[in-house]
Amino acid sequence: MDLASLASQLNPTNTAAAKQLLPQQQQNRSYTDSEKYSELIINLTRFKMGETKDGWTIQYKLNFPIGTLGSKATPQQIMAYAKDYLAANTDKEDLKYIDIIKADTYMIEYRFNHEAWFRANFSQMPHYNPPITLYWHYKILFPRIIYVNQYGSDLKHFIEEKFEKWIDTKKSYLKNPKFKFIENVAAKLFIFKWDYAGQRMYAHLKYSVILGSLALYLTLFHDKDASKMDIKKIQQQAANFGDVKRLDKYIKR
Repeated sequence: MDLASLASQLNPTNTAAAKQLLPQQQQNRSYTDSEKYSELIINLTRFKMGETKDGWTIQYKLNFPIGTLGSKATPQQIMAYAKDYLAANTDKEDLKYIDIIKADTYMIEYRFNHEAWFRANFSQMPHYNPPITLYWHYKILFPRIIYVNQYGSDLKHFIEEKFEKWIDTKKSYLKNPKFKFIENVAAKLFIFKWDYAGQRMYAHLKYSVILGSLALYLTLFHDKDASKMDIKKIQQQAANFGDVKRLDKYIKR
């Protein structure tokens, strides 16, 4: 092609010639302008983390670079991205205990399924550490994406509080035949402590329970000469050692 011919094709008024310069797929495209961005690029910014009405959650705000698919992404695409992000930022075993409760063009929110994690780790008889402690050594690690994004003691408090409520509905897992001091177990008799580094959950018998039990044991169970008035007085005094009502119901006679 000579220069004259080329110049004639580049003339802005020659639209037919200009069209010929476009690649074939651009001349006969089947997609609309709104579909031209095929790549989904998302930048996540951690927005909020902590306890909500849904449990322990992590919320991320979505940001879309200019010129990408952006807010035109479908719900299916956002959900797929949320799953991919989770898989890339935590361990494979963790996926059983993390739920995606929200995924849209504004926010992605993950929730720790603490009850599922409790069931997997603590549905067994605890070990006994004399004289007043029970403990569980768990094998399934705490989900990494949750732990590395937490600050302070809020998460620790959340786990201990939720575990106490959960174990109180599973009292058979709060028993060890070597721990004979307590006959009828109840979560309110213990203080629960989570040791993340040691992968353990501890249940320490409350000191108020120990003191109250000792008073009842030494007097009610051994003093045959105690009058009904003395017994009532001792029961009232024993109750003042802690917040457990009718402590005598739980102590082995």
